[in-house]
Amino acid sequence: MLCSIHCAQNGSESKVWAVSYSASQPVWIVRRSHGTTARDCGSTEKARQAWRKPVYVIVRDAQFRSALLAFFEDTKGKENLRVLVVDTDDVAAIPSTAPTYITPGARAWLRSAGREDDVGGRVLPNARTFSSSTAEELITFILKANLAALSTRA
Repeated sequence: MLCSIHCAQNGSESKVWAVSYSASQPVWIVRRSHGTTARDCGSTEKARQAWRKPVYVIVRDAQFRSALLAFFEDTKGKENLRVLVVDTDDVAAIPSTAPTYITPGARAWLRSAGREDDVGGRVLPNARTFSSSTAEELITFILKANLAALSTRA
């Protein structure tokens, strides 16, 4: 069973654990790094400082650009968010010191077009999907399951 941080925040986590226990199934509570949600990421001091100057995000299509701008519409500093579409906008024109995040879809497009080096800005590493504790739980489960499967073969 897999539970997002949302179930932990709305009081459902204990119910998930109970169902998991009664069904003899493992459960993971997936938490984002640093215990934040995506929308909370703009509330840390580091994020607030970053949003005082232009921050660039390169996306794959105009629909995702619209969704991203709508998502951050109530975020302080949103006027500094610059969302560029990879095959439409001039991604080479991004100032060299500007923090720049490239979404996985845009990164794949750039790679397939041979244009990975055409991006201006200070390219940021991909954000981690799982917190360290969640990643450790998942890896532990996978290793135990594989070892159990190997022991039944012997």
